[in-house]
Amino acid sequence: SRVDRIENWRREAFDFSASDRLGIVLSRALEVLLVLVKNGTTAQSLQDTAESLNFERNRALKLDKERDLPSRRLVYGLCESLGLAIESLFDAKCDEEVAQVTVEVKEEILDENMFITTDFGALGGSMAPEDPTEQTARTSGEIDRKEDIDDSPYDIASGSGTALIFTDTPAAYLMSKMGTDGDSSVVVEGAEETDQTADQLRPPQQFYWSDDEYGEQQQPSSSSAAADAADTAGDSTAVK
Repeated sequence: SRVDRIENWRREAFDFSASDRLGIVLSRALEVLLVLVKNGTTAQSLQDTAESLNFERNRALKLDKERDLPSRRLVYGLCESLGLAIESLFDAKCDEEVAQVTVEVKEEILDENMFITTDFGALGGSMAPEDPTEQTARTSGEIDRKEDIDDSPYDIASGSGTALIFTDTPAAYLMSKMGTDGDSSVVVEGAEETDQTADQLRPPQQFYWSDDEYGEQQQPSSSSAAADAADTAGDSTAVK
């Protein structure tokens, strides 16, 4: 086999090293070829054997007094070329491994970015937050709807509000005469000067009109209106 033939040449070179140091250099070169055939270019042992070859070659070349002879010089040149070839194979292999690792790292980073989870989104992407203009419009609409609801108490002086107030009592009549500033001193003092009683302060029944809870306006009943008309007619007859 090929391996056996290379092994035979290696042994012969090793035997030759007993008389000539060049034999050990040839033996290391054949070991490199043997490892290359057996294990291929990816074996760490190939690199170790190539380094051993370069070491033995440099030492033999330094000690060899006949290194300038063409035959010996060519043998040293052949062993050096073999070592350079092995180094080139390993350099190419290292570059390939570095490139492969770089590609794997890039793919891993892309995968992580693809499946990352954000505050606004879900797996595989992100959802944009609500448009600020839409959020402002929605908030303004809610405020407008709240402002449409009149929760203020009924104002007697201005007649605004939602309650229906009957001023058929002296207290209510006095309150109706009060201004928006709530000062009732003028009304009270006038009542004391004229020495009017509470019954004399009672005004005719008055109404502040406003919508009731059903959206309809309350009006005086026809019977009350007829009674008031009869009283007025009687007073006129008595005067005459």
